[in-house]
Amino acid sequence: MQQTIGSGNSCVYAARIRGKAVAVKEVVIKNDEEARMVQREIKLMKELSEENTDIIRYEGSLFTVEQVGPYNKTRFAYIVMEQGLASLESVLQRRIAQRQPFRQEEVEAILVTLLRVFLFLERRGVAHCDIKT
Repeated sequence: MQQTIGSGNSCVYAARIRGKAVAVKEVVIKNDEEARMVQREIKLMKELSEENTDIIRYEGSLFTVEQVGPYNKTRFAYIVMEQGLASLESVLQRRIAQRQPFRQEEVEAILVTLLRVFLFLERRGVAHCDIKT
């Protein structure tokens, strides 16, 4: 994996798989409940990728158990996604710094995409507490 492109409860790395630029989310799984949460996230990402063509696409996932130190093993999940060109946050920051307003069509496209995703999550009973820009 190349560089870190995001972090929070997990780390996201830029990588290339078979020549394609992807983002790989690495999640440390500490217990069975966290494993179930990661599996649910993957299921939702698959469904969302199938229903919406204007979002970051799910590419695949891998679960591993790795030796960490002489006595400990740690479970990891690696979630592979299409790598976006830029985050909404970085686009907003650049536009603000350059004092370059969005065109009406751009604002509409961003809002429609966000609302589609929120509706998708709401219909599946997901209250996402980690909505980011």
